[in-house]
Amino acid sequence: TYGDVVLAEAVVKGVLTGEDAQKAWSALRRDAYEEAPPGGAVGKVGLRVYEQHGYIPDDSGVSDCVSRTLDFAHADWAAAQAARLLHHPEDAEKLTRRATEAVRNSFDPQTGLMRPKSRSGRFSMRFDETRWGDGYTEGSPWHHSFPPFDVELLSRLHGSKEKLREKILQMTRVPSTFDHGGYGQTIHEMREMRALAMGQYGHNNQPSHHVLWLLGLLGYRSDQDKLIREVIDRAYGVDFYAGDEDNGEMGAWFVLAALGLFSVSPASPDYVLGTPLFEKVSLHVPGRAVLEISSIRRDRDDLDVVETALDGATLSETISFSQLVKGGSLITKTRDAGDAS
Repeated sequence: TYGDVVLAEAVVKGVLTGEDAQKAWSALRRDAYEEAPPGGAVGKVGLRVYEQHGYIPDDSGVSDCVSRTLDFAHADWAAAQAARLLHHPEDAEKLTRRATEAVRNSFDPQTGLMRPKSRSGRFSMRFDETRWGDGYTEGSPWHHSFPPFDVELLSRLHGSKEKLREKILQMTRVPSTFDHGGYGQTIHEMREMRALAMGQYGHNNQPSHHVLWLLGLLGYRSDQDKLIREVIDRAYGVDFYAGDEDNGEMGAWFVLAALGLFSVSPASPDYVLGTPLFEKVSLHVPGRAVLEISSIRRDRDDLDVVETALDGATLSETISFSQLVKGGSLITKTRDAGDAS
C-alpha cells in the first residue's frame, strides 16, 4: 500500500497536475476506503478492522498488526496531504484523524514503544522490546515505533521533544540482541542488525531508514549528523551494503545522505537538512537550474554545523522541494571551517 505514499508525493511535489492529479486522487481515495479484494495482492488487508478500532488488534486475525496499523496510518496521512491540495477537505480531515488515532492507539507510554493490543484495548503481555514478529514485520518494536510523519504528535506522546530525542538515542545504544519471537528462527535481518552493532538501529532493513533524521526535525542537528555519518561509514563499503537492496532504497539512502538531504515522509514537501559528505556536488536536471551543494569545513569529520544557507538565506531544519528545484547555491558551514571559506 505504499503506492499511496508515492502517488501522494507526486501530487504534493507537483509532478502530477491537472487531470493526472485527479486520477491519482481517485486511486488514493479508493485504496483509503475500500477493503482489499480476496487474495491480498492489492489494497489494504484489514482495512475494516482498522477503521472499526482505530488500529488493528492483535486478536483480529490480521497479521503484523502494529506494522500494518502504522503503514496504513502513513498512507492515510500522505493521502490527506494530496486531498488537501486537491480541494477535498472532508477526506483530508478524516484521513488525518484516522492516521493520528492509529498512532495514539498503538503507543504504549510505559515502554515508549508501539505495542500490540487486543480488541478490548489491553496491551499484549507477550511483549519484549527485542522480540521480532508477533505484530512487527521483519523487526522488533524498536524498528516500528517512530512513524515518519507528524513528529509533533510523536513528541507529545513521549512527553517532549527532548524525551523523544532520548528514546531515539537509546535505540542506538542498547545491546544489538534479538529474540526470534514469532519467526521461530534467526533470519538474515536479525544477523545483519547485530553485525552493524548500532544498538537496535537496523539500517539493513527499510523500517529504520528515516529514524535518525527525525533528530534533525526535532532540532538536534548535531546528534543527527554524527549518527548519519556513522551509518555512512559503517553500513556502506566499496563492495557491500549493510543489508539487502530492496527496490534500490539502500543506495538511494546513501545518495541522499551524502547530499545532506532526506525526505522523511515523501508526502511532505520538505527535506531534512544534514551535512554533505562531499565538499561540492552539482545537480543537473534537464530543464531546471543547477543546484550546487557545498560544505565549507576543516575536514571530512568536521560535523559541527553553524549554518546552512540557500543563496545566502539561512535555513533551519528543512528545505522545501520547491526551493531545491529552483537551483542555486546550498552551503553548509561548520564552526571550525576557519580559512576553508
